[in-house]
Amino acid sequence: MIRSTRNVHVRRRPRRRGGGFTLVEALLAAVILAVAVLAISEAIVAGQQQAHAAMNDEQGMMMCEELMEQMMAMPHFDGTGGYTLGAEAPETDPSFFDSLDDYHGLMQTPGNCVDANNIALPDQYNQYTRSITMVQESKTVTGLGDPISGLNVTVTIMDRRGQTWTLERFFPAPL
Repeated sequence: MIRSTRNVHVRRRPRRRGGGFTLVEALLAAVILAVAVLAISEAIVAGQQQAHAAMNDEQGMMMCEELMEQMMAMPHFDGTGGYTLGAEAPETDPSFFDSLDDYHGLMQTPGNCVDANNIALPDQYNQYTRSITMVQESKTVTGLGDPISGLNVTVTIMDRRGQTWTLERFFPAPL
């Protein structure tokens, strides 16, 4: 048996047009992507700025607290039994201070901040200026009767941009 071979034409579907993006669609997608990237990058930058400001605030307050702690460890008076605000002649830096009132007028400039042992603070604190002022005063506390005399101490820290942190404490004189 002989079979005849016929040419069978398979009918193909015509190709669809529009299977890809047009130039306008591609440009629109690129613009949307650019706007999204810009918004995300602005959010990241704002977050970094807030983190830096928070770190700066923390360091400023740590410097205030460090000075207050130094002063809290000191006796109130030299040997005279009263306040002589400011350091006396041989007391040229905090390592020589022997009483609370010696800290009055202390000023440490950027790069020159030292601890109670006259050891330079770590480099991250080199941008700060710190100063201490004291005022001899009396405070009256309701219910305690007589006024309490002592020193009102203010520690001020300032960074190179002029931002300041202040910590104030009243140190009552011993009875």
